[in-house]
This record gives sequence, structure tokens and C-alpha cells, in this order.
Amino acid sequence: MSMKYDERMAICEACPLLKEDPTWGPVCNSALFLNVQTNETSRLSHDGWIRGCGCHLKIKCRQPNAKCIAGKWD
Repeated sequence: MSMKYDERMAICEACPLLKEDPTWGPVCNSALFLNVQTNETSRLSHDGWIRGCGCHLKIKCRQPNAKCIAGKWD
């Protein structure tokens, strides 16, 4: 694995949007909204909060031009 992949996965693994899917492994939970300032999550939308992207993180973290929707990595 590349260092960039490992760094991205470590960030995702510490993120409250992380969901372990039995088929796909780690996924960015699109059922939750995140307050990027506080790391608080909610199932309800709030102004300024972002929704998890739903991406399969083992795939997304390998893509050179991928970006975290929450701005945690690029």
C-alpha cells in the first residue's frame, strides 16, 4: 500500500462517519450528517453540516485525485 492510502485510511478510520459494511468493508456513512467543526453526527440535516458520501473507502482512498467530502484529506 502507498503511504497516501495508509494516511487517508487512518483519517477515515478515526472519522465518526465510518461504517463497517459486511460486504464492502469501510464505507463513508451516507445516512449521517457531520458537523466538521465538532465531529458531531446526526441523522438529520443541519445548516453547514455535510452528508457522508457513501463511498467504499478502500477504493476511494487509492484514487489519486479523490478528496474527502468533509475536507479531512485530499
